[in-house]
Amino acid sequence: MWSDRETSEDCLGFSSYVDSLADVCLEAEIAPLTVGIFGSWGSGKTSLMQMLRDEMAARAKRAEAAHEPRIITLWFNAWRYEGKEEVQSALIHAILRELEKDTSLLDDMKDTFARLKKGASVIKLAKTITKSAITLTPNFSELLDAFSDEAKAVSDTMETFEADFASLFKAGKVARIIVFIDDLDRCSSEKVVEAFETIKLFLNTPETTFVIGADAAKIEEAISSVYRVERDRKSVYSRDYLEKIVQLPFSIPEQRRRDVEGYVAMLVLRGYTTAGGWKALLAARREILDAGSDTCAAFTEWIGKSAAMLRTDTAAPATAHLTRALATTDLLVRGLRGNPRQIKRFLNILELRGRIAEANNLPISPELLTKMTALEYTWPEFFAQMVETAAPDGTSELLAEVTKYADRSQTPSEDSPMLSAALEEPGLAEFIAAAPSIAATTDLSPYLFLAQTSLDPKRRPALLPHDEVARDLAERIAADDPIRARAAAKQAPKQEAGVVSAIVRLVCAKITTMDGDKQKRARVHALHGLEEICKTTPEHYRTVVETLRTADVQDAGFAMSATRVLQAARASGIADAETVLSSQYEPRSFIKSVPRKTPSRGTN
Repeated sequence: MWSDRETSEDCLGFSSYVDSLADVCLEAEIAPLTVGIFGSWGSGKTSLMQMLRDEMAARAKRAEAAHEPRIITLWFNAWRYEGKEEVQSALIHAILRELEKDTSLLDDMKDTFARLKKGASVIKLAKTITKSAITLTPNFSELLDAFSDEAKAVSDTMETFEADFASLFKAGKVARIIVFIDDLDRCSSEKVVEAFETIKLFLNTPETTFVIGADAAKIEEAISSVYRVERDRKSVYSRDYLEKIVQLPFSIPEQRRRDVEGYVAMLVLRGYTTAGGWKALLAARREILDAGSDTCAAFTEWIGKSAAMLRTDTAAPATAHLTRALATTDLLVRGLRGNPRQIKRFLNILELRGRIAEANNLPISPELLTKMTALEYTWPEFFAQMVETAAPDGTSELLAEVTKYADRSQTPSEDSPMLSAALEEPGLAEFIAAAPSIAATTDLSPYLFLAQTSLDPKRRPALLPHDEVARDLAERIAADDPIRARAAAKQAPKQEAGVVSAIVRLVCAKITTMDGDKQKRARVHALHGLEEICKTTPEHYRTVVETLRTADVQDAGFAMSATRVLQAARASGIADAETVLSSQYEPRSFIKSVPRKTPSRGTN
């Protein structure tokens, strides 16, 4: 199993990015600088920032050993201050605390420290400061009109802040302080803007570099929200604003197939290596991946050459685990788009389900378990519908139909909103059709059993009272979607006898109350469902016959289905079925006459 926490261990090949970013962070010509590490959830932003921080700490040690000006690093988690205090004040105090660690500086610059701390508190009063949306330049005249004493204090503080910080850095021989701000996109919109205001207005000195990790799209949305930008100007306005704050954006590249293979291999081998072996593997990662096109073979060769770096007697299980895990790469790339955090979570879910399957002696295919788990993880809406339409034999009506039409060579023969939505879902049909294949007749029961361990509780079938089960199945049997209706009709006869009786009564009641014009298809589906139930439990034919005796016959589809049910009831010995059939459902009453073809000339 793998931890979901960020790490400074490079399993993703971030080292080349780290070296380049570290060089830029220390360049005097472009200071002060704000770097944006942008990426979606789980893409590795925090891990990259931690690696960069470690590199800056190593450079700081080298600078100290060479008696060069100091490099200071500071980690600031903005989300910790959500709902507690102003980010502005908290960030300034965090920097001051870091500088106070130099006790000699604290003794020599007491007054400056005191002034900055007081100023940080004064800033809390600055809520009415007005500023240009793009340049964040304070409007002092408007501020002074708003209030006098407080405005004077804020104005004086802002004018002296930069000079006071500059004097501290000079006295402490600080060449650069690098502040890492993480989880900013998890904060409220107001906190996001507060952090940017602080960077631009109060900490914009040549000795400062800020490294901000965030999802750029969420940051832009926060900016638009705070400044109430009109919908049609949101993207341009937010992007311009962000460019004023972040001088150097760096977006984490999407992981390619080879990157994913290397990442999975590293995750697997982490559990089989010694502490020293793991360090050696981290150092050799790029060389291993560059050794050949077959990732599995390259890492297997490393295992063979590195027995001393593995835990005792783990070479064989490590190789087997590696082979099994890398066989999932195609599914991980297709289904999870190579997102590192999602890959970890997915592999943990897969590992847990494998253990549960083994403990319960479930007959599963590891390859198919991987595919079904990826299907559930990536397309949860479809998977929930697949569970809903699962038949007692473990097959799924919906999955069978998607499989049938996956190649798009033909149009579905029936109108099913559920099927149409699945076929329109990007990549879903192709994923289902890809190896390992899932046949329409595949028994999915063990995989659906395992899926119950992590399905959304709101979607997972609950242990409902019998009347709720009956009501739910009756609703679905009389649904407008034919796939949903057929699946429920197959599930109904497998319920307890009392539940089946309740389902029949409820569906019969629906037939008599449905609008014949607006709900034609649903009425026919309801009849088909009753027919399916009565095949298994013929004793319910009598209830169905009585319903059809008084049912309103308005269309041919309903009449033809009713005729088939009544004929089956007659064959089962229900005498009244013949009476209802002859009086209510004579073929000529609903079958339109077909006009004769006029013989063409020249025919006899």
